[in-house]
Amino acid sequence: MDGYVFLLENEDPRVRSKALEMLAGLGEAARRVRPAIRTAATDPVPEVRSGALGALSKLGRQDEDLDVITAGLTDEDLYVRGSAAAALGARGPSAAASAPALAARLYAEDEVFGVKVSVLRALGAMGPAAKAVLPTVIRFVGDPKQGQIGREAGVKALGSVGKGQASALGALRTALSGGELRVAAARALTSWGPAAAPALPEVKMALRGDDAMLRWRALQAISAIGPAAKSARPLLEKALVRPGRDLRFEAARALGAIEDPAAIPALEAHLKETREGHVVLLEVERSLKKLKALKAKGKK
Repeated sequence: MDGYVFLLENEDPRVRSKALEMLAGLGEAARRVRPAIRTAATDPVPEVRSGALGALSKLGRQDEDLDVITAGLTDEDLYVRGSAAAALGARGPSAAASAPALAARLYAEDEVFGVKVSVLRALGAMGPAAKAVLPTVIRFVGDPKQGQIGREAGVKALGSVGKGQASALGALRTALSGGELRVAAARALTSWGPAAAPALPEVKMALRGDDAMLRWRALQAISAIGPAAKSARPLLEKALVRPGRDLRFEAARALGAIEDPAAIPALEAHLKETREGHVVLLEVERSLKKLKALKAKGKK
């Protein structure tokens, strides 16, 4: 291990960067040389600083080295800032104390698009532990100046950071109601499970549209919501016979997830009247088995 420390003092920055790459690969085994890696985070060469932050993210515990990594968010080099964001994201919820510093980069005057996306990914990795910055993420999602790709990354982060929060749900419902963020919003709601039930009106509206990707995500959201989405049964039954094998698969799965035995006739008809693909038929059969079992138990 001391050999790596020696290499970190080499005059060639490529050697220093390679040493940091090797130390990052060692993970916890490199903890003994943390002080040397922390020092490398202030190296005059950006690539070395970036490598040091990546290495620290692999061998630190809890809030160790968050001071050094967070300082990288204001580095003059954009790649170092991106590496700092990625390093914080790698720590997940344990790095939530750095969430305000991360969120500040979203509206920093000199920040570039790529770093903003890295920041949003990091916040998403922290999940609800970063809910203190939820207002900033919501503002970002609603800001047309951030562009579609950037706002989609914001929606994904919002679905994680804001899970269970009324303000986040409101923003996701707005995004799902229309515009370029509908698919991203439906996907984010899927991770909420039954907590996404208040957004069912918007999900059903998405299911009525012609956008196949949006309908696919809407079907997945309904499956995640489960029995609270029973009112969507007529739409699911229509989706079961619409074009698109993947969509029919998700419709069959959703019909089982909502646990409404009234869907049995539609599923049985699909088995009898179509020459469906094997994968879809298996899902139809699974849902039928589940619903028939519920019916036998007297579930209405």
